[in-house]
Amino acid sequence: MGISGTERDFNALEFNTKDYLRGQFGNDAKKPIPMSAALRDVESPTNAVSGLTALTKSEVRLERCFARIDITPQAEIGGAFGLTYITPYDFKITGIRIVNVPAKFSVGGPIANYDLKHAANATDYDYLAYDLPVGTPTEDNTGLVRTYPTISIYMPENFVSHPVFGSADFNGMTYLEITYTSQWGTEGPRSEYPDPQSGKCYYRIGEAKQGTQYYGQIRRNTVYKCSFKLGEKFDDSNPTMRRLNGRVLN
Repeated sequence: MGISGTERDFNALEFNTKDYLRGQFGNDAKKPIPMSAALRDVESPTNAVSGLTALTKSEVRLERCFARIDITPQAEIGGAFGLTYITPYDFKITGIRIVNVPAKFSVGGPIANYDLKHAANATDYDYLAYDLPVGTPTEDNTGLVRTYPTISIYMPENFVSHPVFGSADFNGMTYLEITYTSQWGTEGPRSEYPDPQSGKCYYRIGEAKQGTQYYGQIRRNTVYKCSFKLGEKFDDSNPTMRRLNGRVLN
């Protein structure tokens, strides 16, 4: 995409995310990622303007308007390992859905406070949600963990007004909804543990380092690595636990 004109015109350009998501909403899996560049006080080769600097193609540095998200899911394998370490449940991931993807993006920069714009006008500033492909996992050589193939996707920026990690409220942040099954491991039912519980858990996406300018935000031309392992931990001498179902992992 390209445009010549004032900087205000450029920054005001907004596009529909659906039209550019690879492999989603009818788009090809290799759909080109939108890119942009802002150059001030230059002239177009086809529209010379007196007093401005001439521009050549080699001087244009494009920036990807989308972020890349790399998701590496893992799940605990149920069984007994030695005399003391027992994982009673066997977890399998059956679905991953990405939620709160902004339905609009701007080529000139992030749409600030997208969550507030959505609250004021959900028609113009809606959110998208869609399923991601979950591949066939492999087991590590310890037999403790199954690892699923990394899922790499591209999505637009998401700048929200009040990003918070560790809260039950997502505050407009983009997140993963992970569906899983849980059953007894190879040791079978164990009376000291409650029955397995299948369900859903959640994982936020965004800059996690506190005190930074982009804390909790998803910004363009940045790679976010999301790694998580589903499981439920016990202390054999005091088998209390926090169930995974409904939990926000971060």
